[in-house]
Amino acid sequence: MRIEKITERDYEILKHLSYGPSNILSIGKKFFLRRDASKEFSKYTWRRLLQLQNAGLIQCKKVDRHDSPIVVLQKAGAYEVALRYGLEIENIRCVFPKTIELMHDLMVASTMRKMVEEAEIHNLYKIEYIHTEYFTRKVFGRQIKKKGEKKNVYFPDFRIRIVPYQGEAYTFDVEIDAASMGRSMVFDKISSFRNNVLLVVPNGERLRRIFQYLQNDMGRKQAILPPVSFVLWSHFISNGCRFSEVIQFPSGDRGVLPISMK
Repeated sequence: MRIEKITERDYEILKHLSYGPSNILSIGKKFFLRRDASKEFSKYTWRRLLQLQNAGLIQCKKVDRHDSPIVVLQKAGAYEVALRYGLEIENIRCVFPKTIELMHDLMVASTMRKMVEEAEIHNLYKIEYIHTEYFTRKVFGRQIKKKGEKKNVYFPDFRIRIVPYQGEAYTFDVEIDAASMGRSMVFDKISSFRNNVLLVVPNGERLRRIFQYLQNDMGRKQAILPPVSFVLWSHFISNGCRFSEVIQFPSGDRGVLPISMK
């Protein structure tokens, strides 16, 4: 099925999906809210998404343990986004996640979207770049392969450079944990990063455990970690980068990220 015209809202949906998977419920609430006071989204949502899917721009799929069907950008949609917004096509992944990785990928995408929203809509800071894991693996993985290194190489889920309106710029290696990192991997992965680390975790129990893993291994392996800040995913999605409470490692001090407003 052909789409005669890609509307402005369609482009916004495609850009929304360029950061990773979403679901029909979230897309409906963001792009198809009814004009009355009910906070419900239009029944047209599914029909339009089906049209975009039939045109090869997106893929919608029902996944076990997820109430709302998952929506992922397809390669044709990625090219439309790259052409429209000047994004790097290598920075966009168009593969439907494995079921076991889906929650992790949803957390990654929503975290990125929140930071972009703060920069582009709320004008709290500027973003110099966002490099997804897919991008860094593709670019830097080739360089490592040429050098012939055989040791394990770790990449953050995404790397972002934030430029506040006051003060210095910050580069964060953002790592999302959806209970997917085993104890043996946590320290090796975090210690391999060279920038400020923002570790986004799903709940307080997981935060406590990873904090403890890092504490134990830091003494045992006698290695120095980069600055690490822990934040709960739900708090971050509600409050954003500028206003979320973070816990600093290894002191345990609470505060906010040092991003000044203009």
